[in-house]
Amino acid sequence: MGEEFVVSPAEYGRWRETELGEITERVETELVFELAEPLAGMRVLDAGTGDGTYAIEAVRRVAASVVRIDADPGMQGAARARARNAGVSVVFREGRVEALPFPDAAFD
Repeated sequence: MGEEFVVSPAEYGRWRETELGEITERVETELVFELAEPLAGMRVLDAGTGDGTYAIEAVRRVAASVVRIDADPGMQGAARARARNAGVSVVFREGRVEALPFPDAAFD
């Protein structure tokens, strides 16, 4: 196996501000929510969420109850800041998707 590729929150934020980053983010988000809906009223887990794009969008779009989990403390901080700036409420947990700290069937 090769080295793990890691992108910092600052690098990801800078990419998102480019024209290609903005377009990619918009298209990916539209496709994800087109495939995932309907989420209204559901309890949603966003695992490996990075800086929170999908968690924030789920709350904005459908008022879902969202818990996000990521192992990277830097991404946790970035997601918290983005959620706060967006005025949305997301529950933040640190952890790995390989060992989720939730009971079975805790999410829809």
